[in-house]
Amino acid sequence: MGRLLHIQEGMNTTGNAIECETQEIVQKVCEVLAVTKVDEVRKAALNVLWYLPARTANEINYIRQLAEGTTDQDVRNGCAYSLGFANPRTQGAMDARLTVKQSSVEAVRKAAEEALKRIGREQ
Repeated sequence: MGRLLHIQEGMNTTGNAIECETQEIVQKVCEVLAVTKVDEVRKAALNVLWYLPARTANEINYIRQLAEGTTDQDVRNGCAYSLGFANPRTQGAMDARLTVKQSSVEAVRKAAEEALKRIGREQ
């Protein structure tokens, strides 16, 4: 969790290496979620998803794909939360955030719409 927060807040922490590291962390979190029913463990794992960095087009698209690729509603909601607080740093990332409104996951669409309203870019 601490590493993801560090990545998310870092101004110059983007790129392939960071994206790979984030994806490895998410893969492990999803493995934990798949095998545990213990509420405290699930909550801790889901906290990681809530704070995924969503600053680049690749990060935003990865979170969207993660949400669309699962039937676990908790994972979908975690991804939606993360996307709802996306902090795009490039025009490509802003455009990616707009496309999230077309997600097949309702929670993700709603989070994207709320985020866009919040920044005044509703289209």
